[in-house]
Amino acid sequence: MNRSPRNTLILYLLSIFLIGACGNKKDDASKPPALPKGPTAYQNIIQKAYDFKKTGHNQKALEQFQKALPLATPQSTIYASALDDQASVLMRLGRYAEAKKNFKQAIKILNEIDGNIALRSGIEHRLKTLEALENRNIQCNEPAEPDPNSEVAYFPPVQDYQRKLGELTRKVAVCRDSNEIIPITIRVLISGDGKFVRAYAKDDHAGTDTEKCVVNKLEQLIPQLELPHFAACYRGFTYPFMIGNHPPPAKPQADDMDAVAADNVPLENAKKGPQPDVASAVKGAEKLLQAYVTGKTEEAMPFFFPEEAFEKVKDSPNPLRYYNKLIEWYKEDIALEQPRLAGEQWTVDSVALGNCKWKAPGTEANKIGYWSCTRNTVTVTAGEKQRRFEIQVLINWGTDWYITHLRPIRQ
Repeated sequence: MNRSPRNTLILYLLSIFLIGACGNKKDDASKPPALPKGPTAYQNIIQKAYDFKKTGHNQKALEQFQKALPLATPQSTIYASALDDQASVLMRLGRYAEAKKNFKQAIKILNEIDGNIALRSGIEHRLKTLEALENRNIQCNEPAEPDPNSEVAYFPPVQDYQRKLGELTRKVAVCRDSNEIIPITIRVLISGDGKFVRAYAKDDHAGTDTEKCVVNKLEQLIPQLELPHFAACYRGFTYPFMIGNHPPPAKPQADDMDAVAADNVPLENAKKGPQPDVASAVKGAEKLLQAYVTGKTEEAMPFFFPEEAFEKVKDSPNPLRYYNKLIEWYKEDIALEQPRLAGEQWTVDSVALGNCKWKAPGTEANKIGYWSCTRNTVTVTAGEKQRRFEIQVLINWGTDWYITHLRPIRQ
């Protein structure tokens, strides 16, 4: 009969207590072995492995993952996760058969114990990536240790690739024949030498004809981009493509340019045009994440809407009074979120813009227009760990995105 992970843990802790109570009695082979420091030892080893893995030290990472596996309870979620960790390194080393075996075993365990759904979904996606690499004759062959003399980064800056993907927006936008423009969040996997590996939607478009259309277009278009190479076998990038019938890019009119010159207002705010690229939001999110990790609020202040711009935008007698209140709330919100992300070396994986609308002058007590995006999602990773946090409101000033509300808006 299969035990639940919780019952297994209870039995394990009870056995440790009994072993300790037996003093110097000889080991009984029928008893479970005492694990050194239990879960803490496992987590410490896994963290070392993740640190090695994200910098391309594949052999050292694999050795740590192999060392951690015996510390996990068999037929448990942690055991499946340990198999997945090993498989991900084996895949990058080009040992596809071994990686596939581990992935399938991990999925089988999670199915049998009704384990973590998100973990099972992630492993299934990694298995599909392996199969895509095989089908496209892309052979991973990362070295056991990175070349210290290489001028090519192991992973490229995410924002550089997102900026390149943004260039394809209008070409994939035709996958939705509607004047209503909506986002489709796509995860694109690209090899280190710029080949398309696979792509899939990470929102409600998953499994739809729209997803299929966008993926097919990306498969055709990505090889045409001049993408910077990187040393890793492949890397995933998430981008929210805006699909629908985009209006042609507006040409600046004389009165628009007068407004820009007179009030030092960016053209992107002087008149409605395409919403800015997400790349600046990624850079801002990196500053916010740094504040979360270090606890230093000042790290995140450059991502807040500039005071000078706020004075221009707000149509009120004393805009700075409200601005100072927003700053106070921003700092409070950072302090509330910070404990959840402290203590790990998180990096920004992606920023998905939420519901974006153009706020024309005269709305919400504004003298100047801007794009406003609500319920924006930031995905961060640390090794194989992944978490998300929300930015309630982002608005643009020129081509850059800034926060005005980090958590739900105060009344």
